[in-house]
Amino acid sequence: MIERLFRDGATPNGTGRLMNRERAEMQIIRDALGAIAVGEPAIYWLYRGEDDNWHVHREGEREGACYPDRAEALQALRLAVIRCAGYSLFLQDEDGRFVREFFNWLPDE
Repeated sequence: MIERLFRDGATPNGTGRLMNRERAEMQIIRDALGAIAVGEPAIYWLYRGEDDNWHVHREGEREGACYPDRAEALQALRLAVIRCAGYSLFLQDEDGRFVREFFNWLPDE
């Protein structure tokens, strides 16, 4: 089963907005960090590289960051998207499959 980005068992609904408890959790994190969602919308990728490390890459940036395990990479990704007004995430699971999650993002037409 794919780990959800912010809370085990939470899934996006049909419109791509996170369920209420996830949005509440995001607000708690923002409040704790003194952050507001004013950053540019972003697209991030989480994937396992050929080196067996997990990589977090923001589209448009030259380089991403690399982590020895998926949990550490997810934690870094949480901190990266917390200030984004909207985001689209492409998350690879341990089996190599990708899932897309998004918040305040228009779905592809």
